[in-house]
Amino acid sequence: MRIHLLCRTNGEAYSMTNRDQIEVDRQMTRGGVWMVGMRWAIRGLGILSTLILVRLLAPEDFGVIAMAMIIVGLLDVLAQSGVDLALIRHDKPDRTDYDSAWTLQLLISLFMGMILFVIAPYVADFFAEDKLTAVIRAYSIRSVLMGLENIGTIDFRRTFDYSREFRFNVIKRIFGLVVTIALAIVLRNYWALVYGAVASQCVNVAYSYRVHAYRPRLTLKNVRQLVSFSSWLVVQRVTRYAARRMDQFIVGSFAGTLFMGRYYVAYDLATSPTNELVTPMARGLYPVYARLQHEPEKLVESFLKALSTVALFIIPIGLGLWATAPVMVPVLLGSKWLDVIPLIETLAIFGIFYALGATIEALLTAIGRVRLLALLGISQMITLSVVLYLVARYVSVDYIALARAGIALAVLPFSFLLVGQVTPLTLRGVFLTLWPRFAAGFAMAAIVKWLHSESWSPFLSLPVDVLTGVLSYIVFVYLLWLLRGRPADFERGLVIHVKAKLIHLLGRSKAKKRED
Repeated sequence: MRIHLLCRTNGEAYSMTNRDQIEVDRQMTRGGVWMVGMRWAIRGLGILSTLILVRLLAPEDFGVIAMAMIIVGLLDVLAQSGVDLALIRHDKPDRTDYDSAWTLQLLISLFMGMILFVIAPYVADFFAEDKLTAVIRAYSIRSVLMGLENIGTIDFRRTFDYSREFRFNVIKRIFGLVVTIALAIVLRNYWALVYGAVASQCVNVAYSYRVHAYRPRLTLKNVRQLVSFSSWLVVQRVTRYAARRMDQFIVGSFAGTLFMGRYYVAYDLATSPTNELVTPMARGLYPVYARLQHEPEKLVESFLKALSTVALFIIPIGLGLWATAPVMVPVLLGSKWLDVIPLIETLAIFGIFYALGATIEALLTAIGRVRLLALLGISQMITLSVVLYLVARYVSVDYIALARAGIALAVLPFSFLLVGQVTPLTLRGVFLTLWPRFAAGFAMAAIVKWLHSESWSPFLSLPVDVLTGVLSYIVFVYLLWLLRGRPADFERGLVIHVKAKLIHLLGRSKAKKRED
């Protein structure tokens, strides 16, 4: 109806609509900033937790939890039925909608908890690790508790109250961090992670009712509408989860808890910086792509600019982790984790290719090619499972990380070619976008390796290497930008901004001198 008013009414009506659109854009921008901040805050707390816990626990402890979380995580994904998104997209959800959503959430969680309890001994037999039976059954309690959380807290997102959403999620994470670390200090084994997860979920439930007034009632009246929307979301999430965890599943199947723990920690540290950078960026770009979906040339132009900006940050992070891993591990993890250095080096490179490939998800979703995206995810999952199984079975589990990186590199051009079938995107355009970023990144890594001093302590070498990498990367990026004729990339905006700031500061300095 608003669109018809735009076409028929006078300038005043058009002005009103413009103001409405400006307000929507402002809310989107503000929400994007809060969501990116929340994701980085939560992920930062997670990394801090890992860095502390690796000092208190043994690699075998992380191996036990990593094996358990492959199955627990899969059922957690299945339990995330998408009813929260169904309520958010609902124009005017009423009390019955909320009660139905909470009831469905509780029933699914109860069902998943029962499944975990029953299959625990079979999972333990599969991984040949008796400890998993008790661990997975303890996690089944957590699964049930997840269903009890107050679904009213989704109103924070529905009403654009992002500050409350931020506080709600970050405070929960802080409490979980404190409890788990305290338990690790006392217990010094994997049960600290298990008890910490269950205790944290208890507090999550209580806190969710503290921050929102909604109190649920049991009803299934509107469940059918909720299920019809959320079923495809579950399929997409399961496929994505399976592809992301396939290497850990293969490692857990062929190796013991020691290697599994090392691989789990190495994967987390090596891929988190790139993954946590590209994911919020992609979410922020989704509305931009959606607006340009009927203008293919502009859509591709925006995508390539976004790809260039993403690559500008994730390539030096990945190559920087590769270059500094030998000194980073003893400083951050300690001497008992030195065996993870080769894993971090390889998985850091994998993280670059994986993050670059992830940029197409927002684009395909925005133009309505969700089925194509799902098929791509399924094909990647099948390829990973076959190749990684063959490597572990007939070569060595030690080469799983290398195989994962190789597959990610091979799939990357195929993914861009697939996007080229539904948009004007070409591999030539992608290559021209990415080569300056890779050139600057490889030059940076070479400088860091060349100037690194083996005679220095790792605690001194690490900050020196990081500073060397940052400064050299900035220089190489700037020089390549000049050699390419100063295109309208991220660099141009940054140079203009810096010049404007310098002019402003010089103007204030001159004005102050005149006053004196």
